[in-house]
Amino acid sequence: MKDLSRVRAIRYGIANESDAILQYKDTMIAAGHPVEIINCGIFVNPTKPWLGASPDEIAFDPGEPFPWGTVEVKCPYSLKDATKEDLLSQDFFVEFDENCLPTLKKDH
Repeated sequence: MKDLSRVRAIRYGIANESDAILQYKDTMIAAGHPVEIINCGIFVNPTKPWLGASPDEIAFDPGEPFPWGTVEVKCPYSLKDATKEDLLSQDFFVEFDENCLPTLKKDH
């Protein structure tokens, strides 16, 4: 298997993942969602053991009807110098809901 630890984009993503998760948590708390971020491993469907997922973290928001969610962070090296305004002006995978919170586009 090829060693990817020396790939600049991989190193950048790993180096920035924790900060991105903290920013997500701070954004959610500022929006009135007392979210907890919890480290996790792999989740395997017990009835379909070939089906699994390994999110970066899981989130718990006690104020939501479905309080558990997954956190998957991407820190693209190609956008390392982009400002928030740059990202918002692009046709990207993020859109904003009626409360002005960022959410993934449904058609991405």
